[in-house]
Amino acid sequence: SQKMRTEFDKDRVIFHFEGPVTVELPDDALQVPSDRPISEIVLNFQGVKLISSLVIANLIELLNREKSRKIRMVNMGHDMKTLFDRTGLSTFAEID
Repeated sequence: SQKMRTEFDKDRVIFHFEGPVTVELPDDALQVPSDRPISEIVLNFQGVKLISSLVIANLIELLNREKSRKIRMVNMGHDMKTLFDRTGLSTFAEID
């Protein structure tokens, strides 16, 4: 089963999380290619209700690694917003 889909749109990379529960991600997930002029990273949580601590760790790595780029989180449900607020992750990215 696919856990994530990656889409490129001009200077943006969009990571689409798949399914209501994301427990693990492929090793190459959340990687921003160095050969593309990416200025914005979008994390699309459409339909996601729950992510595991492993996925949270992947997100923290991404946020630390990509500090120089704009990072936006979109389509976050109430539970996901609460999780990101309580862990402090919401301070590292824009949430729409």
